[in-house]
Amino acid sequence: MLEFKKPVLADKKWVDALLRNSSKGCEFCFGNIFIWSDIYNTEIASFNNTLVLRYKVDGEYSYSFSDSENLFALIELLFENSKKHSQALRIYALSKNEKELLEKLFPDTFEFSEMRDFFDYVYKTEDLINLSGRKYHQKRNHISYLKSNNSWEYESINDSNIEECRLFNSQWERHNGEKNPEELSDENKAIQLALDNFSELGFKGGILRVNGKIEAYTLGERMNDEMFCTHIEKANADLRGAYPLINQQFAENELSSYKYVNREEDTGSEGLRQAKMSYHPAFLMESYFARALK
Repeated sequence: MLEFKKPVLADKKWVDALLRNSSKGCEFCFGNIFIWSDIYNTEIASFNNTLVLRYKVDGEYSYSFSDSENLFALIELLFENSKKHSQALRIYALSKNEKELLEKLFPDTFEFSEMRDFFDYVYKTEDLINLSGRKYHQKRNHISYLKSNNSWEYESINDSNIEECRLFNSQWERHNGEKNPEELSDENKAIQLALDNFSELGFKGGILRVNGKIEAYTLGERMNDEMFCTHIEKANADLRGAYPLINQQFAENELSSYKYVNREEDTGSEGLRQAKMSYHPAFLMESYFARALK
């Protein structure tokens, strides 16, 4: 039986233990789960060393789960849970291997769809630090322009500057709020939770200060020993070089011990997709959706 509950900070220890060697995407970091839980009505449960997530959006439940050693038994439990709510089972964020295994374990049971908008973009950390070669020529030019025309410094986010970071975020939201007000409002709620609980969630973050003023910040958390996940990155888009410099400096100063950086999905935004592809990901983490046929 699965016993779902709303995630609270006290759950971090046992959830982290289940996710310590996770091979899945950005959904499977406790901090990410926690800060978005009110937006997606997220609940958590455990089953045989597997973290199970349940979301409720527009009145419908969807489920996802971390790496599972007994997928058949878990899916049977999810079917039972879905029947209690008189809904067809919906499973979100399946890896390609999980999709193929489900097809074998439950033939003619699910319809599958590729979730291209939710593929995670994963980069080699050394590429983000060094920006070597012709493919990063434009990034280096933007960074050189900012450095040549301004005084600047990088700072790790800490208790002494986190309120400045919060102020910059509020200014950024006001400046960009008209683009997609509902989406940005939801994101702002998640960011405030992240900043309110920054240390407790084990986040790392960085600030770019230009001519004494914060012009960019970023934050995220460990996924596993090889991979860090960047959850939030905001910069003054009118300041040439701000985005590539905060990205490069954060990787250099905070992430050099990780082989990879997961910079999450593009959510179907063409502009965001182009920006993420311009950093030449090492690979994309595929994601699939499954819906039971009955």
